[in-house]
Amino acid sequence: MTHDALRPHDSAPRPLGIRWWPAGLGLGLATALVGFIRFQSDWPYQQRNLATMVAFLVAVGWLWLWWLVWSRAPQRWRYWGAALVAMAVLIGASLFRIRG
Repeated sequence: MTHDALRPHDSAPRPLGIRWWPAGLGLGLATALVGFIRFQSDWPYQQRNLATMVAFLVAVGWLWLWWLVWSRAPQRWRYWGAALVAMAVLIGASLFRIRG
């Protein structure tokens, strides 16, 4: 008998790594959108800034959703990522006072 015959077959699937392509696709689309917005010379400056801000917020929301749902990261990492983003949002919101 050879040593290979004594070795158990690898029937368990190997663990899958983090799925990076959705994050890359989202960042690529956001970069292309910001480039398109910035080259609109007929738009007023403020309109370009606001459109860039919306593109940035959508990209950040997409990355957060990707991290929580589609990244295949370990569950513990996902919870820590969600907690860090929530803390950053709360700290950022506490830095501003909006009076209307």
